[in-house]
Amino acid sequence: MYIKSSQYRIWLIVTNRDILIPRPEAEWANEDLTIMKLNTKAATLTKHYESFTIKDGEFVDDMFGRLQVLLNNLEALEQTYSKAQINLKILDRFPKMWEPKTTSIQEARE
Repeated sequence: MYIKSSQYRIWLIVTNRDILIPRPEAEWANEDLTIMKLNTKAATLTKHYESFTIKDGEFVDDMFGRLQVLLNNLEALEQTYSKAQINLKILDRFPKMWEPKTTSIQEARE
C-alpha cells in the first residue's frame, strides 16, 4: 500500500497497465518520460514473471533465488502473487524429466 499512497501513478500502471500519453512524443515533458519508464518497468517485470523458466542444469536454489528477486521487484510495484500461484508457476516450469514428481506433488495438494 506504500506505493498506492505515495506514488499513485505507479499504482495506476501496475493495476491498469500502461498509462497513455495523449500528446505526440516530441511534446513530452519530463513527467511524461517518467510515466513511460514506469510503464516499461511494470510491463517488463510482469513479462519476466509470466515467462519464468528453470534453466537447463540449474540448481533449484539458484532458480528460487532468481524467482525471489523477480517477486521482490514486482512486490515493490505492489504486484503480488499468492503462494499457490507461485508454487504452481514453479511446478509448471520444471523440465519434462521432473514431470512424474511435479504431477505427484500437484495431486497430493488436491
